[in-house]
Amino acid sequence: MQLSAVLFALATASGVYATDQKVIVGDSNKLVFNPPSLTNVQVGDNIIFEFQSKNHSVTQSSFTTPCSPLANGINSGFQLAPSSAPFPTWNITIQNTSAPFWFYCAQTIPVVHCQMGMVFAINPTAEKSFQAFQATATASATSSNSTSDPSSSSSSSASSGGAPASNPSPATSNPSPAAPNPPSAPSSGAPISQSANGTSAGAAPTTTNGVAHMGTSISGILALAGLVAGLML
Repeated sequence: MQLSAVLFALATASGVYATDQKVIVGDSNKLVFNPPSLTNVQVGDNIIFEFQSKNHSVTQSSFTTPCSPLANGINSGFQLAPSSAPFPTWNITIQNTSAPFWFYCAQTIPVVHCQMGMVFAINPTAEKSFQAFQATATASATSSNSTSDPSSSSSSSASSGGAPASNPSPATSNPSPAAPNPPSAPSSGAPISQSANGTSAGAAPTTTNGVAHMGTSISGILALAGLVAGLML
């Protein structure tokens, strides 16, 4: 009896009181921890997570990467909640309060719970607040959606008329066949054809060896013959 009184007195003098604090995971069938954060948690305190809906986890992460598991961190694993009590629980005991603790739900079906803001903090600070931690988690949804899927980028590129990103066009392409030489322009003047008798149908007579020149020679002969006949009479 006296020993118990002494131990109680020592605990009172040192101001150390281990307490149990309850956190509901999936409260009211929502993607939440309730409360979303705990402050003034002391060494020796027990945090009791009670899983009341869906299939959630309590997975330790870091302030800068809320939705990724911390190496060598603690993890409840997925806890499938029944439709009614008693609900499964998972407890942790705080052994160090020199820095905050960060947690998230690692469920990704049908949505990524962490990116929907389902995160939790123990002893956040003004410099590293719960609000900033949660904002980083929800912002990760935007950054992941902006990352292009190679298959989708190929199809979108093809639909827009561009070459698919995943299948770049060859560095060199086969040259197109050389254009045929255009036909030679016709001569500006029609060719002159000649016949054996010096005339050609449709052809202009020549001034040297053509019919016109021959016709002029016959007329001279006839005139000469007429002159000779007149002299004889």
